[in-house]
Parts: sequence; structure tokens; C-alpha cells
Amino acid sequence: MLEKPKANGQDFISEVATIGRIHHFNMVQLVGYCVEGSKRALICNFMPNGSLDKYIYCKEGSNPLSCMKMYEISLGVAQGIEYLHQGCDMQILHFDIKPHNILLDENFIPKISDFGLAKLYPVGNTIVSLTAARGTMGYMAPELFYKNIGGVSYKADVYSFGMLLMEMASRRKNLNASIENSSQIYFPRWVSDQFCMGKEFEMDDVTEEEKKIIKKMIITALWCIQLKPSDRPSMNKVIEMLEREVECLQLPTKLLLYPQQEMPRDNLHGVKRSRQGHCSFKGTISSKQSHKEDEKDPSSATFDEVTKSTGGINTMSRVVKRKIQNIKPMVEYNKSDRPHGKAAIEMQSYIGVLARTRVPLVDKKWTQLPKDLKEQIWEAV
Repeated sequence: MLEKPKANGQDFISEVATIGRIHHFNMVQLVGYCVEGSKRALICNFMPNGSLDKYIYCKEGSNPLSCMKMYEISLGVAQGIEYLHQGCDMQILHFDIKPHNILLDENFIPKISDFGLAKLYPVGNTIVSLTAARGTMGYMAPELFYKNIGGVSYKADVYSFGMLLMEMASRRKNLNASIENSSQIYFPRWVSDQFCMGKEFEMDDVTEEEKKIIKKMIITALWCIQLKPSDRPSMNKVIEMLEREVECLQLPTKLLLYPQQEMPRDNLHGVKRSRQGHCSFKGTISSKQSHKEDEKDPSSATFDEVTKSTGGINTMSRVVKRKIQNIKPMVEYNKSDRPHGKAAIEMQSYIGVLARTRVPLVDKKWTQLPKDLKEQIWEAV
């Protein structure tokens, strides 16, 4: 049963039309549909093992899937997405790949479901047009927000798959505020740093063969979640990587989370130095050409300066702001310090994203910001 359908039923019509034209081993099969007033339902084959999320985030005492089975599921999902991109007469972009939308049949064969946000384009289209960002926070590709890193394409699904693959390999949510080690709150960044430092991350109760499988899944996931779409592989290449031996895989560069990471912290004027061939925002200048007299301490900026420096709130800010407003009531706040409570760390993470979309300055952690600026940001959201 579809919840809260749009008044014109556009999502429902889109989903019926999309599922009706696909036939693949790793896709749900549409049996029929029902419409009665405002109620709409899709009828698909029954999946006795439910959705993948309950096996990734399994609780103690439950029966988790083996490492090999999780790997086989990831490969099946990758093959399903590759079919959507290349196997139909139209290119189908799913835009909502996540654990909850991967169903498992009686043999734990994965079936991609929920095509309510899917869009169809001619196969030759490398860049597609969207009127608004779509998907689920935590799995949405950055180009849906940051228009200066590349156009929206099938690489958005590649990014979502990478975030899914990372969770399948680590058996945890990518963003976990309750984790004991604060450096591991955002797992993709932590594991990328481990690889960049030449370290191996510890895994308990796994065999050497399972370690290789997990490492292969994580390396592949890191390639999929690269910031710039052009740096991500196609799903066809992703399948090749998953089928190779881990020793044959090359590590990607250090993971960047947002474009401003490539920008000097002391730059409040929207100009970026060229660094290691990465993209720039308003042209590039060398370090010799940078103007020292224009440099400003980010901690001295007011919230008004933050807002004006980027010309207002963009799409990313609006989405994240709504997320913060949902979390804010659950968080206690001490005016003289910073947010506290169960949801505080998650909310601080979103505030950090919001602030960074307004200005390159707030590349600092929430705890490093001056109290008056924290209060202004808090009140603004």
C-alpha cells in the first residue's frame, strides 16, 4: 500500500509504468495494481525474507547473513542497477537505492523495488535534467545539491549503491552517532583515512577469506561514493571490481565529503586555489596569486556574513534545514555551550552541512566554532 500519494497520483503512475517495462532476475515483478479513491496499491510477488535493512542492522541474538551471502546480494543488486542503466530500451535512473528498497526472496536473491522516484531517459543521455533533488538523505548523490561538481546522471545511482555497499560490508549505518569511537561516527570517511594511512581496519570473528571479501566491498564502495560523478565508475565497472580479486583493486584517493574541502579555510570570497587538479568554483588562482590582505579568520564571521557570502540558501540548505528542524525538538540546548542529548551528534552533523553550503568557512567542527556563531546558527535553523 502506498502511503501519502500525491494528489495527482504522479508517483503511482510513474512506478506502475516503470516496473511494467522491466524484466530482470534482480527486480520485483509487478503482478497488478489497485486504485480506490485516494488509496493506491502495487501488487508484487511476495518476498518472505523482507528487506535488506534488517539483515544489515541486525540486533544481537538474531541470525545474520554470512559474509559470502552478503557479498552475493551486493553483486545481484549491482547487476540489477546495471540492467536499469543499460539493459532497457530506456535508461532508468532509480534515485532511491537503499537497504529498505532491496527485497529478498526465499533464497535471499535480491530484488530492487520502489520505483516511485525513478525517471526514464533515452539511453544516450549522459546528463539528465531534474527540477528538484530526490532520494533519501544519506544515500543521495552530492551532485543533486552541489551543481558545480558535475551534472546529474546514472552516476547518482552509483553513489547510492556505494553507500549501500559500505553499510553491507560494515554491518552498520554509515552515520552512527552512538558509536563509542567518535572518529568512526561517519564510517566511509574513517575507513578512507585508514586506507590512506596504510592501515588495516580490525574485524572481529571473520576468516581471512571473509576479510578479503569485506575489503573488496569497501574499496569498491569508496570508488562509488567519490564526490565528483566523473570519478565514479559505471555499474558495469563496479560489477567487474566486485568479481575481481581484492589484490587487483586500486585504492581511490582520500574521500572528500563536500566541495568546500578543496577550498582554503581562510577564503570567504568564493575563490578557490587550484589543488591537485580538482574543480574550482569561480575560477582558479595559484597560491602565489592569492591575496593575503583579503584573508580573514573564519571564526570572526557573523551569521549574516555567512549568509551573504554565498547569496542565500540553496537546495542543499533547504533539505538539510528541514532535517534539522525535525531533530531539533529532541535535542536539549545550553545557550552557553552546544546542543546535548541523544540526537545531538546527528543534528550537529546536519548543521555542519548546512553551514558549509552557506560559506566555505565552516569547515570546522561544531565544537570549534565560537559560541556566538553557534548560537546564531542554532537560532537560524
